[in-house]
Amino acid sequence: MSDTTDTPKVLDIGNRCVECGEDTGPGSGRFVNRIGADSEWTTNAGVTIYVDGWMCAECEWGDEDDRTMRAEARLSEYAEAMERGDDDEAECCLSELEDLAGECDAETNTEIAKVLAAAGIID
Repeated sequence: MSDTTDTPKVLDIGNRCVECGEDTGPGSGRFVNRIGADSEWTTNAGVTIYVDGWMCAECEWGDEDDRTMRAEARLSEYAEAMERGDDDEAECCLSELEDLAGECDAETNTEIAKVLAAAGIID
């Protein structure tokens, strides 16, 4: 008796971003900051295809509103970690805030700069 369950097919899309479809290969300007990723695509006929490839930094970080929400969450998590004395968690938050610096709305960028300056990361 054979197994009748359908095994989903995974399509390797090479250097394409699984979200936007842009090239993330060497020389594309998206190579250095890409991350390995997978996703589900739905064709016009309604068929689901599982794809394996890369995600560009633009899709990973999202738009300014997404980055601002992420930064605000990290600012809160950083404050809570400092209150608890959890240096490892605080360091993780600072690392992500450093990446987000300058990428959010003006008010949030100012708050990030204050935290990074207090931590001695920037002047």
